[in-house]
Amino acid sequence: MITVRRVRPAEYVEAGQITASAWSPKEPFETAEWTKFRDRVADVAGRDAVAPVFIAVMEGKIVGSVTLELESRVADPANPSPLRSDEAHVRLLAVAPESRRRGVATALMTHCVATARREGKARLTLNTSVHNAGAQRFYEAIGFQRRNDEVLADGSTLASYELDVRPVVDS
Repeated sequence: MITVRRVRPAEYVEAGQITASAWSPKEPFETAEWTKFRDRVADVAGRDAVAPVFIAVMEGKIVGSVTLELESRVADPANPSPLRSDEAHVRLLAVAPESRRRGVATALMTHCVATARREGKARLTLNTSVHNAGAQRFYEAIGFQRRNDEVLADGSTLASYELDVRPVVDS
């Protein structure tokens, strides 16, 4: 069984290690650029101070995490666009490599949708690499619609997605 809940301060380091492991390249390497990125994605405490970070727990072990921007954005010089008042934004969905294909990402995203809806948001947005076909298939399979790609200050391009999270009203 997968439980999703808000990360606790005592879990910041472990959740950060899981997040970094999920984003690690397949072949280990150390470059200044990778080290800087790894340290940024592992900074769960820094993100949780701005936006809630949720973790997925299976058998008492953290197996995934996600950051959900509800009121403001986590600082990101490459993507400084503001959060709209009707928007919640998913950042850094991560599943430990050994826990993939077990429903962890789906559980985390289901929690994000429910939280955004409960907070009165109309839409849930996210970005992923234009080269990450697996993530794109996953987001589309759970109902996200592709929007215009976003070109960042560094010239890289992200695939943008959006999901309408307004409650369905029966008439």
